[in-house]
Amino acid sequence: SSAAPLDDGPPYPPPPSHGGQLPHTPMVPSSFFKSVPTKALEALELVEVSREKYPELKGIATALIKTLKVAHTLPRFSDATVGSGAAAFTLPGDAREQQERMEATLECACETLIRLQREEPNSFGAFREDLYLNDIQNLGQRVTALLDALTSPHGETGYLMEDVENLVTDVHAKVFWLKHFARDVVEVSWDGFAEAFEGEFARENKLPPRLMETLRDTLENPTTQSVGVGAYEALTSAHGGLYAGFQHLCDPARVVYAMGTVEDDANLMVTTPTLVNGLLGLPISQICCGGQHAAILTAFGEVYTWGRGGFGRLGHGDTQSLSDPKFVSALEGIKCCQVACGFAYTAVVTTEGALYTWGAGENGRLGLGDVEDRHVPSHVEDLSLTPIQQVISPPLLPPLLPPPPPPPPL
Repeated sequence: SSAAPLDDGPPYPPPPSHGGQLPHTPMVPSSFFKSVPTKALEALELVEVSREKYPELKGIATALIKTLKVAHTLPRFSDATVGSGAAAFTLPGDAREQQERMEATLECACETLIRLQREEPNSFGAFREDLYLNDIQNLGQRVTALLDALTSPHGETGYLMEDVENLVTDVHAKVFWLKHFARDVVEVSWDGFAEAFEGEFARENKLPPRLMETLRDTLENPTTQSVGVGAYEALTSAHGGLYAGFQHLCDPARVVYAMGTVEDDANLMVTTPTLVNGLLGLPISQICCGGQHAAILTAFGEVYTWGRGGFGRLGHGDTQSLSDPKFVSALEGIKCCQVACGFAYTAVVTTEGALYTWGAGENGRLGLGDVEDRHVPSHVEDLSLTPIQQVISPPLLPPLLPPPPPPPPL
């Protein structure tokens, strides 16, 4: 015979004669067995579509299967009361909250799985599958934690004076906070929050300091140097999650694509435009390409370089090649307004009209009075009294354009 539907089954047994609940027996409303399994099955079907492409979905698949098993084995009772004269034997408010949390989490999992399959942009106009997969992994862990709370209600923390479960509304934002901080913690240090944020969303690469400062200005209480759950809730609920709120704050001007190769190996050649992830979120003012390296200038006056590192042309203090953009830290605090890339050197002009050069010094092309290579930006002091407006970099020598002469007097 066929198995009975998940939303059917015997009612929850009548209460004992003393009117109390059996010790540690979970009390689950019949509505749980209609909404939760339906949504879990929907999510599981979405997982199955993508599991071959994304083996990382195994974790949430396990959590969803466990949800269906729990829903099939838990005793149930009427949403009203059970039995005549048993008015005291009703569903506890906490169990009903757990059901609502489970429904919201499963709904969020379905939405995220659909966006992953559609490859919808999720990071400054670009598609990053690692962010989606991380979100789905977190949601799977959330499902498991909620199941544990349902089957072990004696472990619940209903006595909390302040509960992040109730203070944060967006599911992704709630999952992030509960993953890195405790449920009853409503304020954390900025340093602790920043470490958790970068670990979650930046992974291997550090986010540009300027972008983290933008987030800090929004979330941090300057008096306590901490992030409170109130400010966190305001940002995340307004924009649909923490990372979505972060993107809104950064408001990038452009997304950069590149092609080519850093090395001479033709097998490593990128022949189609490929997103440069290391620049996501930065407002780009200028892009300059040399023969074997590239540089970008941000609206903040910061310079990033990558490519072949020979002769120190990248300005990072060595000759290492880089496949991803890196901030030229030697120029920190110096606001630049233009960057130029030659074949084996780089030059920038600052907002104060100063010229800095670095890279191959052969034939004196750096203007530093010698033919030595420079691995970090060096100020061209001989032009200190001449405000530079623009630097142009052909393959070998960089001609300079001084400011135009003042107009003749009237």
